[in-house]
Amino acid sequence: MTEGPAPPSTYILRELHDVAVPESVSWLPQTIGWTILAAIGLLVIALWIFRRIERWWFNRYRQEALDAIRALNKSDGRFEQELYTILSVVTRHIDGRSSPLFGADFLAQLDQKIEGNRLFSTPLGDKWLQSLVNPKVQLTNEEKNTLLECATTWIRWHKSGRSPHRLDIVDRAKAGYFALKRGHND
Repeated sequence: MTEGPAPPSTYILRELHDVAVPESVSWLPQTIGWTILAAIGLLVIALWIFRRIERWWFNRYRQEALDAIRALNKSDGRFEQELYTILSVVTRHIDGRSSPLFGADFLAQLDQKIEGNRLFSTPLGDKWLQSLVNPKVQLTNEEKNTLLECATTWIRWHKSGRSPHRLDIVDRAKAGYFALKRGHND
């Protein structure tokens, strides 16, 4: 059998001892207070994630409508009708009790859902609806751009009324957005 290395023979190394390894530190909380605080923190994070997912799920129709609006071709002869169809479908999704409206009632319904802003109850809105029933009424390219901007703004910022959670910060952001829009229009 082989023996281990011999101990040091010099007088300096004879008094050398191994370093004592300290006990490992536990990652678990040592008191009940930290455990309760961690549980509350995890519960708050889980609730926040749940609300974000719920909000995304509820508002996914907005992204679908924005994608449909972006896919519209302004040079297509059915542009006005397709835009009306998209907005009509969204209004029925928001409020299933609402019957399909047309004319000034439809424009008023759109404006009613966007907190005191008149995007559609305007001469352009009237001309847009006239173009749906009268082929002689044509919208210019600039009017179509304005209509697309109004529709996109409406989709992004309308009140759905069915939202499970209304956040004050979102309402403040909407108010600031519309204040900026009014500032640019004046």
